[in-house]
Amino acid sequence: MTGVRAQMELKAGQLRTAHFAMETPSRVRGILADAKTEQPFVLDIGNVGTLLSGLGLFDRIKGGVAHLDGQFKNGDKLSGSAGVGLGLPPFIGHVEIGAFDVLKPPLAVTVASGLSPLHWASTRTDRFAIQHFASKLSLANGQVGLRDGTIGNEALGATLEGQIGVTDTALALDGTIIPLFGLNAMPGHLPGVGKLFSPEKNGGLLAATFRVRGKLAEPALTINPFTILLPGALRKLVH
Repeated sequence: MTGVRAQMELKAGQLRTAHFAMETPSRVRGILADAKTEQPFVLDIGNVGTLLSGLGLFDRIKGGVAHLDGQFKNGDKLSGSAGVGLGLPPFIGHVEIGAFDVLKPPLAVTVASGLSPLHWASTRTDRFAIQHFASKLSLANGQVGLRDGTIGNEALGATLEGQIGVTDTALALDGTIIPLFGLNAMPGHLPGVGKLFSPEKNGGLLAATFRVRGKLAEPALTINPFTILLPGALRKLVH
């Protein structure tokens, strides 16, 4: 790491304010403020893939500009601590990541891409291009929580929720895979009856449930293709 600059203020063993900057392996900027009852936090990462690879954490992501913002505070159904030390309370906020590629994607993802025949010509087995990722995010007691998450491209999208362990990187994620993401998701936004077509927020009329378990370095993805034949209201019952 080079170009690292940091300034921190601690009170009674708790981190109250901080400014952090780093130039390599990726440009990173972070600001933690002190608003008495809560601590607003903003983090910007210039290249998520380069950062993860450079820190030796994960080497199968290429690209991705990330923005995270929220607050460290007690309440909002979260209590205890963030679980990352420095006396920080739980965090709740939102994260967005721009276009990036997943290198050597699981075979199940490549197969699922085949559910979108209009995009067969652009399907590749060595990488899976993602146009966007966005999710509500929490950090409490050493667990990262994702809620109302969406990820994908024009051919294939997915909803995502669950937890990731900060220390052990254990994955417990569930969601739905949605072929022809933009078109397929439209019935779920119909007023009054959208939940019948898509019980998941931002889900689709036709979707297959999936789950991810294992560790971040070796995730295990399983897809239940039979749920794509079920109406939206019945998918969660089967899953």
